[in-house]
Amino acid sequence: MSDKTNSIEIQSSVSRFKSIRIILADLYWKNYGLSNFFTERIPFSARNGKAFAEKLAGLYIKTLELKTAEKKSNSDNFIHVYELGAGHGLLSKFFLDTLHSKYPEIYKQTIVHITDNSKLIIKKLRKLSIFKKHSNNISFQIIDAAEPEFNSHELPFFIYSSQLIDALPAYHIEADKKEVSELLIKTTINEDASLLDTSVYPPVPIDAKTIKKILLGKNKKKKLLLAPRILPLLKEEIVKQDIETTSYLSPENKASIKEFISSSDITEKTYFNYSPEIESHISTVSSSLLPEGLYVTSDFGFSQKTGHNTSDFLLAGYCSTSFYSVCFPLIFYLSNKSGLISLITNQDLDQTQDLILYKGSKVTQLSEYFKNNFDTVGYEKISSVLDRISSFNQEMCTLDNIKKELDRLCESDKK
Repeated sequence: MSDKTNSIEIQSSVSRFKSIRIILADLYWKNYGLSNFFTERIPFSARNGKAFAEKLAGLYIKTLELKTAEKKSNSDNFIHVYELGAGHGLLSKFFLDTLHSKYPEIYKQTIVHITDNSKLIIKKLRKLSIFKKHSNNISFQIIDAAEPEFNSHELPFFIYSSQLIDALPAYHIEADKKEVSELLIKTTINEDASLLDTSVYPPVPIDAKTIKKILLGKNKKKKLLLAPRILPLLKEEIVKQDIETTSYLSPENKASIKEFISSSDITEKTYFNYSPEIESHISTVSSSLLPEGLYVTSDFGFSQKTGHNTSDFLLAGYCSTSFYSVCFPLIFYLSNKSGLISLITNQDLDQTQDLILYKGSKVTQLSEYFKNNFDTVGYEKISSVLDRISSFNQEMCTLDNIKKELDRLCESDKK
């Protein structure tokens, strides 16, 4: 008997960002906020630790040194720096610590706007004692990173983000020079699937039909409690639909995708993520960034190639959270249209890339500095070590084994 007859359909074919898996991931972020970084085992340390913040501060200082004009568009005397999608805020904390200790004069002139689109996260960040000593140099704000709005008197000179762009909603695209399709996601569950519902007492066994009712119902609390055990039971099927006939993409989106593909290096069938939010994000940042300013972001995805020869790499996740692999050539294309210069590292596919978008003229000097300081960041080793430790079973999870893994890190990685 085929899988289809043994399965219950939970959700018919939809765009990836509307799928059950993504809906549950979004629910986690909205309800658990900062705790997701720990409960969902998200390896945030590689791009949010002290060592990387020092490199980021160095890039900020270098960008200021390369600034050709002293006149400012802002009416105050401060340099405005923004972190978009701050999450737990540690990157800004270490960034400010570095400025305070190594560049005290620049520190006095700098205001760091720590932003996130979650009211819950900003509320919690405001209460953290780690920012107390920087209270005169910090502003907490709720900003939608997809279309950030900046006060005309506080326009950004320097912007940074980490694992932000790969969280923006995206469509899965399959393309070659002749045909472009959207890959829709159909979600099912085996008819004989079951689990023990421990959200009630006494716990009760529930079957596949009940799981479907929970997923499609309005009881958010039960979804959140059971999601980590429901997600492994779900099956996803890709349904290909010609881009001309899909109703999920707007005519403007379709035109943008086609323009990008026609300008790309695609010679065979390839897969990538397209996000209208990234398009509006780049456009807004470009128009708001002050002359000679810079935006640096760290995300995982395809660095040089437009996409991959399989759809397996389009989505990744940690426990109940999900992230899209970023098609960086799409960002290059959008940035070029917006008048920004783009530079990027070339790490392995499953590692984080560092990208800078520059609105200045000193490209050669900046490129040399970026290559010398970011191409050899080396912190990808941290995530590899953490992945190995998190995969330990009960027998392997000993202090000696953990120490052996940690000893793989160099001293700068351990900061």
